[in-house]
Amino acid sequence: MNNNSPLRVNTHSITNSANIGASFGLLQSLSLTASGGLVSSVFADTMTSTTQIYSLSIQNLAFDNRVTTSITFSASLNDGTNSINTALYSSYQVTNRDMITFSLSSNNFRGSSSAAGRSDEYIESLMISHRF
Repeated sequence: MNNNSPLRVNTHSITNSANIGASFGLLQSLSLTASGGLVSSVFADTMTSTTQIYSLSIQNLAFDNRVTTSITFSASLNDGTNSINTALYSSYQVTNRDMITFSLSSNNFRGSSSAAGRSDEYIESLMISHRF
């Protein structure tokens, strides 16, 4: 099939990204991880977009590494359209075969215009697992 539609001319896209991250041991049981990045995209030689991405995470190990807790904050920013994510995660290894995990997260999106909208999502979970 031959499709010579002018809408299909120059529909290629180019995406480039650059990221940097670092992890630091603050104490024997506490660590911090930070990262940032840029994503640049060009679509059909007319639409350009640059997205900034940031993340910060703190992790704590306790009770002989049987309890792991982490808090993560991340953000994606693009021409007034923002997405902010926050998460709390904790797991407790009850025995060598049993684990209890709790997580709570929020995802908040804000569009650059009223048409793009806004949304908030909150997720909670409790999981009990057993290895056979």
